[in-house]
Amino acid sequence: MSSIGCIKRGAVLEADQQIVSQIQLVDFNEGYPYKNLHSFVSGAMATYFKSYIK
Repeated sequence: MSSIGCIKRGAVLEADQQIVSQIQLVDFNEGYPYKNLHSFVSGAMATYFKSYIK
């Protein structure tokens, strides 16, 4: 099963900026989609969480 996730970085899409700089694509080709998503989110949020704790 192949899946792709799109994550928007800002609140709205800006017309004067390239779409590539405003979204992030996550490919869930191999393994379980939930595990891949969990790994991606935990890796992305770990930095913010650690800086908040400090």
